[in-house]
Amino acid sequence: MCDEGQTKLDVYDWVLSPEIREHMRTARPLTIEEKADIIDGGCRPIVDKYAALTALLREAERGEDKALLTDLLKLYDWAFEELHSRRPGQVFLFQERRWKDGPLDCGPCGVDGVFWTYAELTAYLKEYEESYQERPLGYPDGIDYMGYVEKWAEVDSKMQATLGLDVFLVDRKIIIPQFHPWYLEFVREDGYKELGIRYEAERIHSCYTGHTTFPLPFRSGDLVQVEVPSMARPRYGVVIVVEACGRYIWLAYIENGCLECMDLSYRYYDLTSDWRVIDWTRPVQPSNLPEGHGLLAELSDALHALDEQDVATVESLFFGVLGEEHFHHVRKVFRAPEPIPLAELLDD
Repeated sequence: MCDEGQTKLDVYDWVLSPEIREHMRTARPLTIEEKADIIDGGCRPIVDKYAALTALLREAERGEDKALLTDLLKLYDWAFEELHSRRPGQVFLFQERRWKDGPLDCGPCGVDGVFWTYAELTAYLKEYEESYQERPLGYPDGIDYMGYVEKWAEVDSKMQATLGLDVFLVDRKIIIPQFHPWYLEFVREDGYKELGIRYEAERIHSCYTGHTTFPLPFRSGDLVQVEVPSMARPRYGVVIVVEACGRYIWLAYIENGCLECMDLSYRYYDLTSDWRVIDWTRPVQPSNLPEGHGLLAELSDALHALDEQDVATVESLFFGVLGEEHFHHVRKVFRAPEPIPLAELLDD
């Protein structure tokens, strides 16, 4: 992807949100670890990611960065080998994605295809791809989450999942943008260690630990839109950005007449959504808010009026409106025919 004499890898081009992408270009130089994180989580085929990580390795100068990228590439090598290897009793199970009602909820439901080899699976996916050539692209940026594949095989005398694959449709082309090394994580207790892969590389690919450190164009009180392919409509909300033992970002939004809270501190909107915060989040203005969302504009103004360094006051206002149990609350914000004013919510 980046041979000698060619232009250096443009990692920012891997970020789908135009506002976040352009902010990141000018905010500050990204670390090699951040660049690797952007590539690893990008909505592109894993073979393209391998090429980009290889190009990034050629650019790296520090020994620690080279070791990190070498370990990540070693993990990809393992995944490619697992795709094509033959284990006793192996099968590939394809589950087509089924949408649900929630803002991020979607999940496989039932098995739609069983295949003995990866070659058989890819032949089936090619037919699947052809069936979408004449359909309109009604989802954001021509991207949709089509399904999930798991490879099962007999290991230690029992059937176990060794590898998971996400299947996306991007501009009517089927791609596999992400793999889940279940064999290394669950089948073999010390699977990563046996391959000589250090925790730093495991952490980047697993996405389950640590907050992202990417520079984002948001401060407490900003209005944003979240729109991922699994949503029937965008969600609009107000963010707070808190620096306390790491950076925390929360989004308050209105769903079914209630205030809800979404954590934007990690790579994905939640651990299983597969939708990256830096791809599907965009800043908006009060004029962009749907009818009936005036409370969000009020909350935005109130947070902007505070000193961002006064973390306690910012959190008190934000979570005071959401309610104390902000991760599991049902905070009503509408009473027919009008929404509850912000001041009244603060008095509750």
